[in-house]
Amino acid sequence: MKKKKLIGLCLSFLISVNTTFSQDAECLTFDGTDDYVVADNDALNAIGTGDFTVEAWVNGELAGQNAHPTIFSNRPVSGVGMTFFFHNIWGGSLYKMLSVQLGGINYFVFNNGTYDATFFDGTCHHVAVSREGTTLNFYADGVFFGTREMRVDLTTASVGDLWIGKDLPTNNSYEGNISQLRIWDVVRTADEILDNKDLSIPGDSPNLVGYWELNDGSGQVATDKTGTADGQLGSSPSADGLDPIWGRLCCIAGCEPLTTVVSTTDICIGGEVTLEATSEIGGTITWSDGVENGVPFTIDAEGVYTYIATSDDDADCEFEVEITVHGPPEVVAAVDEEIICLGQSVFFYGLGADTYVWDNDVLDRVEYTPTEVGLMTYTV
Repeated sequence: MKKKKLIGLCLSFLISVNTTFSQDAECLTFDGTDDYVVADNDALNAIGTGDFTVEAWVNGELAGQNAHPTIFSNRPVSGVGMTFFFHNIWGGSLYKMLSVQLGGINYFVFNNGTYDATFFDGTCHHVAVSREGTTLNFYADGVFFGTREMRVDLTTASVGDLWIGKDLPTNNSYEGNISQLRIWDVVRTADEILDNKDLSIPGDSPNLVGYWELNDGSGQVATDKTGTADGQLGSSPSADGLDPIWGRLCCIAGCEPLTTVVSTTDICIGGEVTLEATSEIGGTITWSDGVENGVPFTIDAEGVYTYIATSDDDADCEFEVEITVHGPPEVVAAVDEEIICLGQSVFFYGLGADTYVWDNDVLDRVEYTPTEVGLMTYTV
């Protein structure tokens, strides 16, 4: 007679890494009249008729906005270059519409498509537009909401500067906060836009050709993290009446990312896990709950555990790791015949998990012939 015996199994740690930011950084507020930041136009000139993605965080009220509030524009005169802006209410629309102008032609999705809402409600919104060939894709708060087809390949290049918060020919300035302005020379996917919109990303990210976080907090310079084209506030290196104002809280804080490594070894309850983070700006890492950076520790019970890492060089920013620890699954072990004669075969089965390891050279669901007489125990 053959008897089976069950020993419990443990699932491995299921680990996800999330990043959270404090909201203490100071970003720029534009007055909607004549404030602007000006930078070299290298990024858009290099893109020309190629693919691109442009994105930014904005926060403004509808009251006091110009007809076409501008995020950025590089057109020195009407009909050339590119403008990333909000088109005025038009054709019966209820809202100003996220738009790009190329070659003097405005492209938008009526009423902001499936988003079907305003961007001017006094709260932060992320906006993005990408071009793939002649197709424009529009995104609101990381979610795709529609497309427009262009009639021809139109260039983003011009002989003008890049004006942030202002369109030079019309002075359709933006009133409110603009931050995390990014220009890419590639089509960003919907997942890439959604996954990175809340993050301060490295300036050397592939295909990132212009990146103004606009969160420097003071001074006359708006740093381009790609190192290509720092912006100047207003009309001169000295403070003047055309400067946007530092001080409004950013939609996301400009934290330098930590590189976080979490052990992914299959571990049961009571086993070890290691959390290790490295600061890109070179700080000492501190984890919550007494966890030491890079030192293994144990978790002795099922549950969801959150550990937060901070760097002493950027204490306002927090980086969060969430660990879910699962206990033994409900596993059933079975054999098709419990009493057999010597020379006969049986099949052993495990139920309730994905993979089973038996002792005594037994393979799950594979014919097995015992070689001894007596009561035997088989463990899965």
